[in-house]
Amino acid sequence: MTRRLVLVSLALALAAAASFGCAVVFTQQARLEIETQVRNQQPAFITCYEAALKKDREMRGTVTLAFTVMPDGMVQNVRLTQSEVTDEELKQCVITKAQGIRVSHLTARPVEVTFPLRFSQSDVPF
Repeated sequence: MTRRLVLVSLALALAAAASFGCAVVFTQQARLEIETQVRNQQPAFITCYEAALKKDREMRGTVTLAFTVMPDGMVQNVRLTQSEVTDEELKQCVITKAQGIRVSHLTARPVEVTFPLRFSQSDVPF
């Protein structure tokens, strides 16, 4: 059986960080770059899920990953804003792996990003 991590539609919050209090221009290029970098972390997220499955073979659900992309391309304030899974180690692992995301310098101001990740088991390959 294949372990699946479905990267549910990328939901990018198009507002600047609260301290700026204004909208930012968010290009398609920026959206694609962020989506690509999150997808590049998919193997790491699957590793987190596989570790959790060793404790609970029926575990599945969606977590909503959120972070702020800074103008220098680093991510900050990585957190889960929602979670259907209760395994704290899985949730912490996802946060830790997401802290490794780096993007190109695409915005002049911080941009808040949310990205739902759905963990499930399936016979269907990626």
